[in-house]
Amino acid sequence: MTPRIDQNWRDTEVADPQASAARRNPCMDYVPKPIGYDDSMDALTFEPCRQPDGFMSSDAVANFATSEQARLLQAIIKAIHYSTRERNPCDFEFQKVLLSAAQLVADTEDEHGHTVDVKHVSVKTAGSRGHFVSIPEEMGTETLIKLLQAAVGDASVFFNVDTPHGRPLLVNKVQSAVFPFPPSGNGNDFIDTALSVLDDTIGTSYAEETTGPLRRTPREVALALASIAIQHNIGVVFVPYITVNALTSSAAHVLLGALGLCSRLCGLPIVCVGSPGAAAKVVELGGNLAPLYSKGEFHITPLQPGEYQWELMCEHLWANYFARWFGPAQHPDWFFVEMWTHTEGFTGVATKLARYVYELDEVEEPTLTKEILTTYASKALLMEKAPLKAVKHVRLGRPTTRIGARRYGDWLPTSVEIASIPGADESYLDDQMMALIGDGSWQRQEFTSQQSQANQG
Repeated sequence: MTPRIDQNWRDTEVADPQASAARRNPCMDYVPKPIGYDDSMDALTFEPCRQPDGFMSSDAVANFATSEQARLLQAIIKAIHYSTRERNPCDFEFQKVLLSAAQLVADTEDEHGHTVDVKHVSVKTAGSRGHFVSIPEEMGTETLIKLLQAAVGDASVFFNVDTPHGRPLLVNKVQSAVFPFPPSGNGNDFIDTALSVLDDTIGTSYAEETTGPLRRTPREVALALASIAIQHNIGVVFVPYITVNALTSSAAHVLLGALGLCSRLCGLPIVCVGSPGAAAKVVELGGNLAPLYSKGEFHITPLQPGEYQWELMCEHLWANYFARWFGPAQHPDWFFVEMWTHTEGFTGVATKLARYVYELDEVEEPTLTKEILTTYASKALLMEKAPLKAVKHVRLGRPTTRIGARRYGDWLPTSVEIASIPGADESYLDDQMMALIGDGSWQRQEFTSQQSQANQG
């Protein structure tokens, strides 16, 4: 573990609290600078390319940044600034909080296994800093998380700061961390992964500890997570892969509550990244989880046929996958619309279809036609057929049951999932047919695209 603060700490050693509070915060040197819209778009754009040996530079799904993604990055950076300012390791008063945090994590049980009382650890903050990002299945979550973390930094840096008793204090600053939400929703599984991530990043040995506050009650888990965030000056924590299935257990609800309390205690920015159905479940579970979206909600949606990002995606897929068989020349005029018809704008699904075409042993026709593309899609996307059908069903404004909305909660729009929450005079047992059509934007944009194609013909 990282070196602990000297435990022989006395309040009298803080000679001038006001002077110590005015000391410059060195952690600010490792905080990303606020950036504008254009820079945010550039930071979140990623396009792997085909190498001469035939392999892609990355097997990740390409990401062509959207306005919502840029807004998300700007909000995260702003939250990191506010949070870091509140935790100044050069402030002698805050150094006592660092001490309490280290003690809570390291010395919570004596040699007989009995709990040792420790001070309550918290930071004087403006409250929780939770951001909830709803993103459907197969929309490049992995790519987006990596881009966000790269934009804010992922380094672990050690440096010394002065203390009131003359000896320097070794301080650790972790710019960001990714703690995946477990498929089981179990808190112990989450802690195991989180501690392993920290050990790899910092060089600690937290994961070897099988007892302590991280293994006890939800409140103690929240307090211990907050203490770790304080002790290592963590800038932001990303919690991706929150799905409908992961939230089916009561243990998952307890874990989310602990994350919300952690953010309340130390002001740590926590960015939960979950499916639309998971977002609805968080809302339905009530105020306990409100800290997880207190600083903003962000909704990443499938791309539309008329969007510039969809055109860029299709051009990327043609150049790096389809061109192997059908030539590097300009793609067919109908390619954008037909690819969208088969994939509903899900970038991961579109990439899977393109990858299937590239990996064929041979093709019978040198020219790609709509019929051939349909054949490829029927073979490559068999397992996506049911959820894509559900997405199209909702997009067309057809009646949808609550059970159906929740069944495909990882794919359908967030507005649909929120609408599926029973009202004050309803229950899930009253599964009547409801028209859940979101904001109708899909239907309008599809019509516009088809009308434009007809006019060109």
